[in-house]
Amino acid sequence: MGMAEIFFDAVFNMFSVYIIFMVLRLFLEKRQVSWILGGSVWIVIWAVNWGIYYKWDNFFTTMGSMLFGTFVAAVILFEGSMMRKALAAAAAEALGLIMEDCIWVFARHFSLSIDKTFGSLLSSVLFMLTVLLLEKRFYYNKTDMISVKSQINIIVILAGSIFVGEILVKAEALGENRILLGSAVLCLMNVSTFFLYDKINEAYMQKAEKEAAAQSAMMYEKQFLLMEQSQKNIQALQHDMKNHMLLIKAYLEKKEHDGALGYIDSVTEFMKVDAQFVNSGNVEIDAVLNYAFARAEKLSCQIETKIEVPENNFMPVFDLNVLLGNLLDNALEALERAGSRYLYVSLRYGQGIFLVNIYNTFDGVIKKDGKRYLTRKPDGERHGIGLQNVEEIVDKYNGEIVRNVTDDMFKTDIVLYITAMPA
Repeated sequence: MGMAEIFFDAVFNMFSVYIIFMVLRLFLEKRQVSWILGGSVWIVIWAVNWGIYYKWDNFFTTMGSMLFGTFVAAVILFEGSMMRKALAAAAAEALGLIMEDCIWVFARHFSLSIDKTFGSLLSSVLFMLTVLLLEKRFYYNKTDMISVKSQINIIVILAGSIFVGEILVKAEALGENRILLGSAVLCLMNVSTFFLYDKINEAYMQKAEKEAAAQSAMMYEKQFLLMEQSQKNIQALQHDMKNHMLLIKAYLEKKEHDGALGYIDSVTEFMKVDAQFVNSGNVEIDAVLNYAFARAEKLSCQIETKIEVPENNFMPVFDLNVLLGNLLDNALEALERAGSRYLYVSLRYGQGIFLVNIYNTFDGVIKKDGKRYLTRKPDGERHGIGLQNVEEIVDKYNGEIVRNVTDDMFKTDIVLYITAMPA
């Protein structure tokens, strides 16, 4: 085994270990560990597995060492039961073998002559693409924050590496060592590309979470101020209650009913708190709605509500905030462009069923991609994530979302099936 072949095998094995770690994230929740520990585990498993392969070059020995190493990585870097970690490790290895088998079966079926080096590269790329598709479909927290154009660039790099790999294999004049060296460099490029993709996506997600947290903090602060003002008004009313009652009694004794009603109206007006549109008792829902309705009022929007929810939380606050926040944000975006501005919000919960109805006027212009509705904000690719997150929340609770459009009214009806939250 020449140095070039050794180098290629080492790099290819590194690529395989990296992909297997990605597979583990499909089944297990990542534990919060330092990047030093995470990197060390990856390097040790890669070095041991490659060393065993280099020493014995036996399928069962190499596969056994990789399976054991994957299980060790799952134990150290991920949460979950031992059985689940063992199953995740086995699934990762099985998926990798299936990808390799697919390439060779495809080659035999179409009588294609595929070099071992090119076949290894092709199976790794197929493995990586499969993992990315599985992540996008089944891993809720792995929403793609990178733009579609950037994702297309990733695919172009993959396709280019396959094309260049095929050229290298065919270029016999270069010699075996140079071909293997070039293939190893392609593997390194793919590892770096997906590593950067993962880190950029993670950075975007952290930024989005910080923005959502900041908005939530702003809404809660506003709601707290409203509640504080309401409490002060109640205390002031209680302090002067005797005087209020005596005055109302005096009006009634003199049969001045209009005066009594007028005074009661003034007391009622005093109890009102500016910008407190909703007071259901559910702090989270009140915070989101009052924040949105305050924005709608600045647009001179007519607002109607029907809120029938319990005071206690009936679903995770994060999911509730994502759902209502994005729906109301889209409604307000449409209201900004509308001539006649009207917003209707109905939230009802009972017996594990959460019904959401949000109707708003708009300018009649709809942007769609097939059946999918798109945002009209300038940074459409980023802001469109909000619409995608709403659909993912609906899927998470086995719900259904129905959108109806008339000439100037956009209606969104959602039903979610909520399991009971722990007390």
